[in-house]
Parts: sequence; C-alpha cells; structure tokens
Amino acid sequence: MVITKANTSKRIIYEINGYPAAQEYARLVGKEVHELSPTVFSEFPVMLKIGGNYYVRSIMTANKDGSLTFYCAIEEGLVLVLGKGEHIIEQLDSYLDKISKKVNTKVILACECILRRLELENKGLTDQASEVMKKYNV
Repeated sequence: MVITKANTSKRIIYEINGYPAAQEYARLVGKEVHELSPTVFSEFPVMLKIGGNYYVRSIMTANKDGSLTFYCAIEEGLVLVLGKGEHIIEQLDSYLDKISKKVNTKVILACECILRRLELENKGLTDQASEVMKKYNV
C-alpha cells in the first residue's frame, strides 16, 4: 500500500494507492468501510519496513470523509504492508526472552499499544499476556 495523499501534521491519510484511504484499506482486509473499527485495525495492522524491521503504524479511526487518522507519524510516499496478528502470546514471550538473554536486565520498561491491548482483550488473552510480562519483570 502506498500513501498517495496525506496531511502529515494531522496524521491523516486521504488516499492509499490512489483511492480513498478507508475504502482501499477495507478492500484489502475484506471488509466494508462501515465495518472499520478499532477491532478491525487491531486484527489487520499496517506496517512500515525500515532496515529489515517492521514497525506498526496504528490507525486511530476511519473518518466520514473516507480518510484514516493514525496515532503515529505518516507521510506521502510511504509504502505500508498489511499485517495479520498471529500467536501474540508466543511472540511476546519469544521477544522478551531474546531481550533478556541479550541484555542483562532486572526490569523491562515497555509501552503499551492500544491496538495490541484490544487484540488481547478481544481474544481473551490479557491474563496470559500479564503472566508473560511478569515472568520478565516488565
């Protein structure tokens, strides 16, 4: 997905691939525009690849004018890929295990992503995620 029209300062994307942003995103995830919600955004995150690593660019809302507002920085010309969350608990445990082996830590300070929180809640996995974080003193 290429951001073809955006307002960087307001974090609004008006067009993706030359089409209204909400319409194109909905098409790519197999939904109708009226179905777009934080739950859908958490199930189908958009990601930006930088230096071999993927970074989620979280969508805040689908707007009445067909645009999408993001929580994070965006700009025209960025190429985004559509993700699909899988095995969130196993991935969390694996990631924290790698960090704890690479760096000798007593505590890990982490920032929570609202859409990951929604994914955990929707899947009934908040207690399991909490246990994994306790294991690594997050």
